[in-house]
Amino acid sequence: MNERLHQYALLMRLHKAYRHSAAAVADAVGVVDCATGHPDTRVLVVFVLGVVLMRSAGCVINDYADRQYRSACAAQPASDPSPRGA
Repeated sequence: MNERLHQYALLMRLHKAYRHSAAAVADAVGVVDCATGHPDTRVLVVFVLGVVLMRSAGCVINDYADRQYRSACAAQPASDPSPRGA
């Protein structure tokens, strides 16, 4: 079970936190700006979690859509996980 969760985390690119944090910082700046400097902590947490979840979903969907293209036309980088489409 633990190995399977690790594979899902790799597929969602959670190990590349700097890419998530770049989007989350931009989102947090927008929330702070709209709240005139003092946002509600719950709102900020919801927005940052939304950024992480949506970026992860985008990575998974992109890998799932590209799996046939990568196997036929292009070489997949060794560092990228492969969705098997069970």
